[in-house]
Amino acid sequence: MAITPQLPILVLTLKGADERRAPLVRRLQAMGLQYELFFGIDGRQGLPAEHEPLVDRSARINAGRRPMSDPEYACALSHLMIYRRIVERGLEQALILEDDAIIGSALAALARGAIRPVGDLMLLDHWKGFFRRLGRIRLSAGFDAHRIAVPPDLATGYVVTRRAAGHFLDCAFPVRRVADWPCDIASLASYAVHPRIVDSPDQKAAPSQIRESRDGMNRHGQPKPSGWRRRLTRAYWQRWLRKRRYRRLDRATALDIGPADPPQS
Repeated sequence: MAITPQLPILVLTLKGADERRAPLVRRLQAMGLQYELFFGIDGRQGLPAEHEPLVDRSARINAGRRPMSDPEYACALSHLMIYRRIVERGLEQALILEDDAIIGSALAALARGAIRPVGDLMLLDHWKGFFRRLGRIRLSAGFDAHRIAVPPDLATGYVVTRRAAGHFLDCAFPVRRVADWPCDIASLASYAVHPRIVDSPDQKAAPSQIRESRDGMNRHGQPKPSGWRRRLTRAYWQRWLRKRRYRRLDRATALDIGPADPPQS
């Protein structure tokens, strides 16, 4: 019987982040999965000058969902560098993991073909967002793929095809949107897996500087209205309509579905 090739795995990380990525690397190695470390752009001390021509700071508020910080620009550029790698190598698809991703044997099953990815983009971790009530695809091992109507947050783990990677590169520059995503993924065949195959650290327990800087702000960097004033905003009524037209998915996870050890030859 032919052995299904493993899905290429790219781990997005930063140089010097050995401790941060260590748990993920240990887990990948324990499950016998091949992976490649992809070193992205570090924007914590400001966006490096050589990347400044690739971003459009004046347009970020109108095209993005909120004002972007240098780390967000760097993160977006790093994901775009991965998409370019996928296209240049001619990979049909690849599994992308951020270096703080929490994984289990379900990811190994996906990487080895026991769970088949669908569409152009399949999110393995997601938060919020809205999904179509019809069009659910049954995967194996008790997982479902739900068609995305309004893109959720998080790019902790996902499978992306070469077609989608090329599309992202075509519409991304100059960068004016966060890594999740450079354009409207709902226009592609985009799905989210439920329950989630990849988890991420508790953002409330250990918030990042990016999250702290935008809590309590709207997409234009202004304080969010509270109480009855919310009902006077366009965003409130857009959300009201979305809730009735589409559905949410809960944050259920199923990281482990069976033995995580690699198959014996």
